[in-house]
Amino acid sequence: MSETHEFDKTISTRTQTTSTAVGGDPARINICQLDSHSAVRFGLECKIRSQYDMHWIGSGSDFREVAALLREFTCDVVIVEYQLEGLENDGWNLIKQFQRNFPDTRLLVYTGYMSQATQALITRAGVSCVLSKRCSMDKLISVIRELGFASWHSRFHGDRKRPKPPEIQFDSMNIAPASNNEALDGAGLSTREMEVLRCLLQGMSVSEISHKFVRSIKTISSQKQAAFRKLSVSSNQDLFRLQKSFHIR
Repeated sequence: MSETHEFDKTISTRTQTTSTAVGGDPARINICQLDSHSAVRFGLECKIRSQYDMHWIGSGSDFREVAALLREFTCDVVIVEYQLEGLENDGWNLIKQFQRNFPDTRLLVYTGYMSQATQALITRAGVSCVLSKRCSMDKLISVIRELGFASWHSRFHGDRKRPKPPEIQFDSMNIAPASNNEALDGAGLSTREMEVLRCLLQGMSVSEISHKFVRSIKTISSQKQAAFRKLSVSSNQDLFRLQKSFHIR
């Protein structure tokens, strides 16, 4: 009997006799979500609740809310938006918080936009999967199921015949994993945006860059923000991480 059929058989028998218990549903894939948009959370919740083999734990708009759920319930897959609105918008640190506090939970980054550079960076950090919000809901459910089954299997069988998690998904972004400066080339940075980035990486402030190139502070700031958007970074710290990973000069 294949592993998937084994999963289906267990689900069909256990869901008839097992009610949802505190701590999660042991017979199904337990899922929660972190996203700052309530409409996105509601839409996914409705879809998850309609799946016979999935159990919706809950969702939150920040790490604190989701962490409270993960401490109370067993969770197989956390679906995370990389670029949150508000104060908690450093996606890298968010991922590290999950990995540090909940190392056994698989992370699926589900995001509206991500550059090749950032995508390659976070997958090196150990994220299980990256999907674009442009992908179909059926695609998302399929990936959740694949990730969740690997986690579910380990809960029932330990490491015995533990299936490998799915390979990192890039197809929904229509890009391949990036390496070195190919990632930056694909971001579409202008010459002036690259000039600003190089100066920032040398430790220069916006006002110092303004003086160097005889451009207004407003212009330099706009070029900096445009470059950050194209690279999907939100802070100078993110930029320095990219420098270390891709050897920007």
